[in-house]
Amino acid sequence: MQRGRLRYLIALRGGASRLASTLTPYSSKIRLLKVLLRIAPLRLLAKLGLGCFVRARLHPSLEEMLPEGCRWNMLVGTYWAKQKLVLQCFCEGEELCSFLKVGNEACATDMDTEISFLEAPHHFKTLKLPELLGARRAGEGCPFRLMLTREFRGEKVDPAMTAEIYALYKELASNTKVEHGQTLALSHGDFAPWNMRRVRGGFILFDWEAAAYRPIGYDALHFLVMVQRVLHGMPPEQGFEVALQQMRRFEPDFCFDKEEFLTIFNSLVNPL
Repeated sequence: MQRGRLRYLIALRGGASRLASTLTPYSSKIRLLKVLLRIAPLRLLAKLGLGCFVRARLHPSLEEMLPEGCRWNMLVGTYWAKQKLVLQCFCEGEELCSFLKVGNEACATDMDTEISFLEAPHHFKTLKLPELLGARRAGEGCPFRLMLTREFRGEKVDPAMTAEIYALYKELASNTKVEHGQTLALSHGDFAPWNMRRVRGGFILFDWEAAAYRPIGYDALHFLVMVQRVLHGMPPEQGFEVALQQMRRFEPDFCFDKEEFLTIFNSLVNPL
């Protein structure tokens, strides 16, 4: 966990190594935690003030979706109105885990969007999607919105617009439709390095809660603005100007209305 705000619940039996193998940190604090989880007992971390011990059990609605004897780590997704938890669920002797995303009432629309997107057939060349194992939507007799996916392994993506990331954006945006006379492109909505991993044959892109059709170019700008915002503390207004110049290295004539971008961006992104 992180002092001041709960970030993780880590199972005493096997949880540290499982979580450490999954984390792909972009901050120095989380990179340090990943190292400590591999070499230091959880009780030592507690003595150092880096965590505490609690007893926790799952709500019956969550237990119904998991194998008997399954252990889990918990990752906190958000602290805002749309509260989300992700459970990394693992069984002894099994190499891969599963991820159970849990959302509150405010997450209902977003999670239903993601579930529907993963259930639908898609045909991409280098873009891969998480494998959906099960789901509970709004109004199905459960107090939470639940989505179970199979764990995937992949390499961390550098926070920079490379030729490969640009090609990934172009493949996604090649799915278009015309609405009210404007051509819109399929948009992930939170296209960012921490929502993708490099895998054999391309990339896997996850967290599709904001999937929708948006003006062409939005995802590419979002990627660049989020890197400036999260890693360098740059406000979106300033990040947009930097992102625009960076995109013109790939498309010299690239343009996007700033006010339109900021309106969409601010509607999707929580404040830091």
